[in-house]
Amino acid sequence: MTISQIKSAFDGKLVAGDFAKQLIAKTVAKLPIEKQEYLTKNVWFFCSLPETWAYAFHGNDLKNKHLIFLSDELFEEPENQIQYTILHELAISC
Repeated sequence: MTISQIKSAFDGKLVAGDFAKQLIAKTVAKLPIEKQEYLTKNVWFFCSLPETWAYAFHGNDLKNKHLIFLSDELFEEPENQIQYTILHELAISC
């Protein structure tokens, strides 16, 4: 999928600013299509909270969905660090 298609496929599950949405989609685009499809259907991204870079939530509260939190401060880091952090959290979700 293209970056635009990935952002669209998340269908409101990317709760973040434009820069964060773009980098999340760009990172997911690096993965195989079957992972992209799974993640866009089952993962939510939320961004904020200055004291932490990332969280991964999952369980029955989200009806077998996964919630990943990314702080605004993460997006001040170099792009390779941002993508590493996103992929690290996605590994917990897969």
